[in-house]
Amino acid sequence: MIEVRLKATRPNARPMRILIASCIAILVAGSALFAQQPQQVCAPNGYGAQGYYAMFAQNDDGFTAYEIASPCIGKDVREVAESIGMGRGKVMTVKSVIGVQFRVDGTMADGTGMARLANTEFQMAYYLPAARAILKGTKANGQPLNEIRVFANQYAWNETQEGRGATAAMNELNDRLPLLKLTPFGAMWSVIDAEGHTVVSKTADGKTVLTGTSPHDGIEVAVTVEDNRNHPKLGPYDPTELIRLPVAVTAKANGHTWGATFADYRGDLEPNVWMIFPTTIKWTLDGKPLADLKVTFFRSNPYIVFPIPDVVQGQRVAQVSAAQLPPASQRTKNLPLRTVQCSYSPCGTRVSPQDAYATQLMPMGETPRDAQGHPDLSGTWTGNLGNVFQVPGLRRSGAFEADQSSMQRGAQWNKPMYKPEFWEKVRSLDYGKVDVDPYYGCYKPLGVPRQNVPARIVQKDGQIWLFNGVENALRILPLDAAKRDENDLQFSTFNGMGLAHWDADTLVVESVGFGDRTWIGWEGYFHTDKMEVTERFTRVGDLLYYHFTVTDPDVLAEPWTSYTYVRRLNPRPARQDEAPDCDERDMNLLADPFLRG
Repeated sequence: MIEVRLKATRPNARPMRILIASCIAILVAGSALFAQQPQQVCAPNGYGAQGYYAMFAQNDDGFTAYEIASPCIGKDVREVAESIGMGRGKVMTVKSVIGVQFRVDGTMADGTGMARLANTEFQMAYYLPAARAILKGTKANGQPLNEIRVFANQYAWNETQEGRGATAAMNELNDRLPLLKLTPFGAMWSVIDAEGHTVVSKTADGKTVLTGTSPHDGIEVAVTVEDNRNHPKLGPYDPTELIRLPVAVTAKANGHTWGATFADYRGDLEPNVWMIFPTTIKWTLDGKPLADLKVTFFRSNPYIVFPIPDVVQGQRVAQVSAAQLPPASQRTKNLPLRTVQCSYSPCGTRVSPQDAYATQLMPMGETPRDAQGHPDLSGTWTGNLGNVFQVPGLRRSGAFEADQSSMQRGAQWNKPMYKPEFWEKVRSLDYGKVDVDPYYGCYKPLGVPRQNVPARIVQKDGQIWLFNGVENALRILPLDAAKRDENDLQFSTFNGMGLAHWDADTLVVESVGFGDRTWIGWEGYFHTDKMEVTERFTRVGDLLYYHFTVTDPDVLAEPWTSYTYVRRLNPRPARQDEAPDCDERDMNLLADPFLRG
């Protein structure tokens, strides 16, 4: 197990600015700030001996956990992942892109002819797996084309509107799953999952071919890679820097071969983000044309969700291996897993990096208790890390941009389930956050629950003091389980009107009386003044576990339970941390001129 302990030295009276490169070293390079880190080992079966995870410090919305790239993943795979934006710092993670949204014009096979597409949209979630194709245009017979085709894990259905009007289409499932492999990111997920089983070969003209079979779906994928030093349109790169781009893919499943070619990569489809995507994509099925697409819009890690409709619940197709567990609100410990039945090792389950990180930390020492026998939560539960927005970027010096950071944060698997009519609003807020995020600007509160785990807790004399290292973030709550004052619902506050009580060894804080001036999370997760929040704090030894549940029936389709966040007690209780500097986040300060031109 890896135990990550983050801290910062203070050479003077001001908080130290910690470079992103230093953070990477802290997390993954085996520095002294790792405690008891075992050497990463590629087991004889070609897979990592265990999963490795780390926490990347950001001072908004809690800290983000990442899966560290398996030691079995080869150099070629890592370099391609880094080139297209899936890799962050290479050694840290190669799965930072968990989904994409892109729109196209072009043609697509339709019976014996080709339909003409106009502003057709594809949504793909590689980690589930799931995809939605919102087809618009004209059918081969001249009739209007307006169809929505969806699959998620073992289920397939069609929709009349995005997220609504579902009808079962289970017989289409095995034809829809391979389409995930026909994007650069989807193909790379397969060879990354294959780890040490990925085979590297060369074509006659010197291109590299990466061939691997994901143990999670059994589809064999071959990715042809072209090295390139002439790419003036690829944003974050020096035009002569060597990058390695997927230019072709084949995917074999159920006796068929799907193919794709990629050309005309661009880095300016998604401003301010270290991400590139091809603008010309061609698909084939068993050697025959399937689609000829011109990409007009692209986003990485968007808000895309795939609630399984009742019409297909209980139906499954035996040939497909992955099975979606129940919704988060019904899931034990809220673990977003998917079980896998296949003949490949290691199979088992896939778990989100945040949950894996939370479970890999081992508590030390006894749990202290107060005079009433309850766990004593008092202590400092954070390190004194610099402000992530004011530090250089991973690939080179420059602004660490809000959008680029968002794409990393958007890589979290656990997403609130908004009602379908609000899905596009969440995306719009997410990608316009520089202008619309209510926290951007000096001395604006994050609010509950976005401010996440308290930095300090004082438990004394029948009260609990919760302090976060952001503005307007001190809460003083009585521990008497008082009856709710009905007037609490009339308040319009950032942190809510909280009541605290003990449920066995867990502190429960129930809050109402919120305004609508904050977000639940960084990714545009807005809420109304009907929101209610329940937070749970559990201390085990020197670890504090925290999660929250949000209900907001006006906009959420179901209550949303967050990840379980974990913090280790700061062993220096006498230390005094200064408040972070004001962080004014207007576009001129956030934007990197190199990326924006």
